[in-house]
Amino acid sequence: MDIAITNQFLLLSINKERNPDSLFNQATIVALMSLGLYELEKNKVIEVLNGDGDKSDLAFSIIKPLPDNLKYLSIIYQVLLDSKKKTVAEVTSMFFLNFKKQYFDNFSKNLISDLVNEGVLQEYKKAGMFGIEKSKFKVNQASVEEIISKIKSNVFEEKVKDYDMIILARLLDKTDLIYQYFPNKECKIIKEKVTNAMENSDNIVVLRTLKTIDNLFCIILAIITTVIL
Repeated sequence: MDIAITNQFLLLSINKERNPDSLFNQATIVALMSLGLYELEKNKVIEVLNGDGDKSDLAFSIIKPLPDNLKYLSIIYQVLLDSKKKTVAEVTSMFFLNFKKQYFDNFSKNLISDLVNEGVLQEYKKAGMFGIEKSKFKVNQASVEEIISKIKSNVFEEKVKDYDMIILARLLDKTDLIYQYFPNKECKIIKEKVTNAMENSDNIVVLRTLKTIDNLFCIILAIITTVIL
């Protein structure tokens, strides 16, 4: 199974909340956008500027056009193109002020469509109240188990082979999904492993990535809260 980290997180989210109306809560949206930006940087589509500096200074620079294999991130890429300053505050405000309209609606549809095309998710319609049809999801449980197994193999072993799984574990923790997949004892070990990775100065790239995602999460959540209030 070769599913992008953003879609892996979404699949784990859908597996625990099958109703699309309840799926995209505030924390889940923040996590998906953070992962999307991380994937764009990891694939050298964008560069994160001032990633080691103050949170408010975080900004993005577009390095190259979006490749075909990352089309599911086209909405986030478009937001970055449309942004004038390309600061995290401006990009986030644009994304979330419009998420009821063009940006987030299309972003979530792209991700779900990609999961359906991967064969790990089925979307079907079911009649609800007053006969109104609503989308429902059926998740491939083998795929979910494989993701959880990969997280465990990278967390509970001495050596981390795939740091994407550490990043995924970090966001599962931040969205409280971690408690739905792991017992409390394992959750504690996972949190300690992530903290250790964040403090590991020998792995500069992973250290900066985890800190940048943490910064993004804090900034985005603060902006959403301000917008909502």
